[in-house]
Amino acid sequence: MDENILKEVDPSTLGIFWFTETTLKEIPEMFHTFDYLFEGMLTLHVNKEKANSPSHEASVFICKSFNRAIFLAHMENSAKPSLKYLGELIEISLAQSQNKENNDNQKFKILFINDSNVENLQKLKAKFPNIIFKKY
Repeated sequence: MDENILKEVDPSTLGIFWFTETTLKEIPEMFHTFDYLFEGMLTLHVNKEKANSPSHEASVFICKSFNRAIFLAHMENSAKPSLKYLGELIEISLAQSQNKENNDNQKFKILFINDSNVENLQKLKAKFPNIIFKKY
């Protein structure tokens, strides 16, 4: 397990964008860390995919952490997710967190794991100035 990632996930974390070269079926690096954080959802997803369907280029998981929702969006690098898609995930998570917390001034963070598209990250930083984006 990646201890650095585990330490980064705290009450201010809205979500994680995780980019890999392979599908989840192939158990990419950090799979077990995220499976732990998301209460075994990745293992359940992979087992279901193996039994029933082809692999997906992108998957979103949501669980409760620190008494509120947190997302994990897994994408293969080949999927090249649009800025709009990434922004919509952030907007939904931000709206839910702000409604629950009733604190528009709270700082949140989003982790980007293995993202090779620096341009998207820079545009998201400009669009969401109150969110801290951390790249790994």
